[in-house]
Amino acid sequence: TDLIRRIRQVEAEADDPCLAALPVRDGATGVGIAMIADDTAAFDTFSEALATPQDSDVRQTRALIDPAQCAAVSYIRNNVDYPSTRLGLRIDNDLVDSGGVVTGVVRGSPGRFVAILLVDDNGVVQDLGRFTSTSGDFYRFAVPVTRDGDARDTKQMIIAAAFTEEPTELLSRAGMEAQDVFSGLPETLAEGAELAVGTFDVR
Repeated sequence: TDLIRRIRQVEAEADDPCLAALPVRDGATGVGIAMIADDTAAFDTFSEALATPQDSDVRQTRALIDPAQCAAVSYIRNNVDYPSTRLGLRIDNDLVDSGGVVTGVVRGSPGRFVAILLVDDNGVVQDLGRFTSTSGDFYRFAVPVTRDGDARDTKQMIIAAAFTEEPTELLSRAGMEAQDVFSGLPETLAEGAELAVGTFDVR
């Protein structure tokens, strides 16, 4: 709770709309911070502002994204629960060969509608529903991925979101760029989702 409070305070002061910091589990009992940003300098600035002497055992991970993905970061930050994440997301391998398959699982919430989205490092958003199988409140995905062009340092993003209503309007925008997908959504879709976020690399 203290970490979430400090993240909110530091981000409000920094006012960097393309940086997200998410508390995550680290091992059985530890806590870490997963940071996502489009500027490597932003990681250091945020970390220095957040750190206290009690944070020496808080492990940080840093995922560099492309500016075209920043609208997805803003969507995450605008959510009412941010930086808390209520869903469980596991990506089985954070480095996937081009032409391979990224796999993982999302733990949903009873009675909610779950959408799993891929935001690639060109900023294009894809609905992973056709690559997903469901068992109870668990959603397993297996998505073929191919690198178009040379390798880049930027990551691909997976966003899992659970809603109280079917996210028809959000999913109808699949195939569009993030800035068009995440803008102008109804309040329940724009701010009322339970979220989980992960990143991976395609080489």
